[in-house]
Amino acid sequence: MIDIDPFYGILAFAITYVASRVINERRLRQLNAEEKARLLDAFSDYRIYSSAAVLSIPLAQIGLSRFRPELAWRLTPLFVALFACVLISVSVLTYRKLKHLQLPVAYIKGFLLSTLLQYVGIVLLFAPTIRRFKF
Repeated sequence: MIDIDPFYGILAFAITYVASRVINERRLRQLNAEEKARLLDAFSDYRIYSSAAVLSIPLAQIGLSRFRPELAWRLTPLFVALFACVLISVSVLTYRKLKHLQLPVAYIKGFLLSTLLQYVGIVLLFAPTIRRFKF
């Protein structure tokens, strides 16, 4: 098996994250003032709750690993799956909300592309670690 340096995963994640943000910013500039206001208003509370959900899973995993290290290897795949489910759920709910707001199709397509890039970046970030697991 070829050992991949984790630095490449971090680099790939950074590149995809920056590309994702550039896409989001360009699409946001194409919205008019009223669309931007609706977007900001619709997602004001949502960002807090979705961030809390996304952050709670890694924090729980870190806490469990620290206080019950014998369970860490058994539960790590569960935490990864749960994290993926939460991220996908947040993306689906965001997509539905964008559709409900009737924002331009170009903006929604930009959101989808940006989200896809972020997920590719996350996979690439963890690929070196995943390759070390013996399934």
